[in-house]
Amino acid sequence: MHGLKASDEDFSQFGEAYFSTVNQNEIKGWKKHSVMLMNLIVPVGDVTFYVYDENNNILKKYRINKYNYT
Repeated sequence: MHGLKASDEDFSQFGEAYFSTVNQNEIKGWKKHSVMLMNLIVPVGDVTFYVYDENNNILKKYRINKYNYT
């Protein structure tokens, strides 16, 4: 599995890499940021991310797993 490399079209330099775990059927939230660029990678399991855009009142759903990890 390939995660991210500098030659990728969507690559933008980053300041840190952060790893976390989520237990099955657990909801895990992040702090609200005014601007955030994230590269999400799920190497094991299946995670659904919900991103809410307050400015446009839009909720987006992203499901990431070993079959859909980019």
